[in-house]
Amino acid sequence: MTKQSYDEETARAYLAVEYPRCPEDQIPFLVQKLTAREWENAPLPKATGIVVTNHIRHTLTVYEALLKRYKLSRRQARLWVSDEVNAMTAAWREGAPIRTQRRARKLRKDKPAPEAADHTREL
Repeated sequence: MTKQSYDEETARAYLAVEYPRCPEDQIPFLVQKLTAREWENAPLPKATGIVVTNHIRHTLTVYEALLKRYKLSRRQARLWVSDEVNAMTAAWREGAPIRTQRRARKLRKDKPAPEAADHTREL
């Protein structure tokens, strides 16, 4: 298990690149959460994703009210606000570099592309 902590400058720089549409007034809270703890097995992208998702869920949705006022379970409340959290995260990431290409390459290594499989059947 590797433990890692992040400094304020690194956290701010990463947020600026990966979450360019994050409202300025939210950045201090995110930076504080990222730098306040030692992260176990969480590289900066993973730690930032956790912090951003939790921050949006707990402070910018009705999640807390669902737990306290309506007595929903954590699972139910998370499901209730998941579309809103995902939409807000996507909006904050608008304009960020696209990182899905690496994942797509991994998938291609594991199994052949559907087009290739179709061509071999015709031979």
